[in-house]
Amino acid sequence: EGALFTSMSKPFVRVHAIDIVSGQWLSRSKTGRSPVYQLSSEGKLLAPAQRDPKGTSFSSSGGGGSGLHVQPFSTDAVPLGSVQGGTQRASPSWGQHFAIMEDLPPGSVLVFEILDLMEEPIMQAV
Repeated sequence: EGALFTSMSKPFVRVHAIDIVSGQWLSRSKTGRSPVYQLSSEGKLLAPAQRDPKGTSFSSSGGGGSGLHVQPFSTDAVPLGSVQGGTQRASPSWGQHFAIMEDLPPGSVLVFEILDLMEEPIMQAV
């Protein structure tokens, strides 16, 4: 079990499907639908996966649903809580499941990138 940097506040995971020979995102073999869907806990397809934790989906952004490559997709951002005493951060848990609707040929890898959601502070007029 690993640890996250304590400076993170709302980590999320971005997943990339990469061709290890070219170093590029995987080319799509199927078009006309999103390449990645969220799954329910029962394994049913829900909505196209979001491209970022702010909720931009493949279908609404025009990205992965109509592009030539399987573009990165993201989990939701998970606020980190503190364990007893507040000196350590609790490990985040992402209970999300995804279905990649493209074939992953030999020579492809999934790269998992842990990032922090940086939200713009809301300025209030005085």
